[in-house]
Amino acid sequence: MANHRILIADDNPSMRKLIGMLLKQIGILDVDYACNGDDVVVKYRSSNYDMIILDNAMPFRSGLDFIQEYAEVINRNKTIIFIITAEPSNKLISTVIESNIMYKDVMAKPFDVQTMSSRIKLIIERYKN
Repeated sequence: MANHRILIADDNPSMRKLIGMLLKQIGILDVDYACNGDDVVVKYRSSNYDMIILDNAMPFRSGLDFIQEYAEVINRNKTIIFIITAEPSNKLISTVIESNIMYKDVMAKPFDVQTMSSRIKLIIERYKN
């Protein structure tokens, strides 16, 4: 898992810290952080990421807005999009699933740390190895 670069995008500093610690525990050390949707765009334009763990409800631009705007680039770069949301409506989930993003997943908050670790490992193994 050590050679993967991940961007954690969440407006809640505690959530960013928790996910960062979780990634460290599974051996992913190359991690960047974004605190709002515009910050995600700036970071994504300047770096290549294997995965973006993306809160859907962030200031300035939602996770869904980001993936809709950058779908072509996300697919070209084979970036995995993992949306986490405190409001997992059927509409949001179906919109993400039906999006033209090739590599994606959705998880509801609050989440079990062990379940999230397992999902991240599974997604990376499936799409990046």
